[in-house]
Amino acid sequence: MLVALAEAEAEVCARVLKPLTAGRSVAVMRVAHIRAACERMLVTRPLVVVFAETLGTDDRKLLGERAEDISSEIVTVPVRIDEADLRVRLFEAFQRAEQR
Repeated sequence: MLVALAEAEAEVCARVLKPLTAGRSVAVMRVAHIRAACERMLVTRPLVVVFAETLGTDDRKLLGERAEDISSEIVTVPVRIDEADLRVRLFEAFQRAEQR
C-alpha cells in the first residue's frame, strides 16, 4: 500500500514494485489520505505499507501503529530516492512479511 505519496514518488515506487510483485497474488494500492489508508489497512491487510519519511510525526505514528496492529512491514521513502536501495528495502520487507 502506497500512502500519501507525491505523484513522482508513487511512480518510482510502482516501477520498483512491478518486478517484485510479478507472479505473486499481490496488488499495489495507492491511497492519498492517511486516515483513509488506516481504515483500508484493516480490511486489505497489506504486506507492506510505504510512505514518505517527510510525513508529519503524528501521521507517521498513526500509520506505524496501524501497520503494527495488522503485522505489516513499513518502508519509508526518502526525499532523494535511490531506486536500487528502495528495491532492496522493499524486497526485504516483502520477505519478512511473507515469512510471518
